[in-house]
This record gives sequence, structure tokens and C-alpha cells, in this order.
Amino acid sequence: MIHLRLALAFALVGLIFTSRTWLRWLHTLPPEAGLLVKYASILFVILFFTWADPTVKLVHKKQALGALLLYMSFNIIFNYQSEWIDDSGSSNVGKQTPDGALYHRAKNTLNLDPELARILTFVVVPFALVMFGSRLVRNGSKVNLD
Repeated sequence: MIHLRLALAFALVGLIFTSRTWLRWLHTLPPEAGLLVKYASILFVILFFTWADPTVKLVHKKQALGALLLYMSFNIIFNYQSEWIDDSGSSNVGKQTPDGALYHRAKNTLNLDPELARILTFVVVPFALVMFGSRLVRNGSKVNLD
């Protein structure tokens, strides 16, 4: 049941934070403000996940900030969505992100309309990955981020 709660929490986060309303609002912000809002939202979501899945324990709330900084570092390196990608002459790399590849396949191979491709990419697939991944991580024991 815990796996289901965490997977549902991820699905809800995917549904909310990829909605046209959210993205269009972020679009109105300058890059730095949008980045700040995005990472504040991620920090909130990390804390939300500790509520959704009580086996994910943060002894100190600073751990959530630490996890966010580590995530941000990985994202800086591997997100491949900055102007540098186009400047380097590698524009196709922008589609080689997890969401880029999934959305591209959903839209072009499965011929889904954009909204259904969004739901598959940002709600259904994360739900399935968390269900499978959380079982692998737990392997019958609690997850402790000490």
C-alpha cells in the first residue's frame, strides 16, 4: 500500500506541475525567478513525499534541501535543455531527456494528441516507475535517508 501512495503522489505531482496553467504561469517569469519557483516547488514536493510515504524519513528538514541541491547538480549536468545545446549544434539532444524521449514517442509513434501524450509521459510512466522502483529500493525494509 505504501508503494501505491508514493506512486500516486508522483502521479499527482506530474499532473499538476506539467499542466498548461502551471507552465504558462512559469513562462511569464524571468529565467531566474522561474528557476527559483521551480526548485522551491521541488523542495515542497520532497517534503510532500515524506508525508505520502512515511518510510521515507528525513531526520532533519535540511536533508530535503541537501537532496534538492544534489538533484539540482545532476539536472544542471544532464538536463540538456539550455541554450548551450542549440549553440553547440546538438539540438536533437534536447529530446534525449526522459520526458523529451517519452513525449516524442507518445506523440509520434503512438499518435496521441498532446494532452494524452502529456498524461502518459508525466503521470502514467512516473507512477509505474515509482511502483517498480520503490519496491526495488525497499526490498522489504524501510528507506532511511540518514
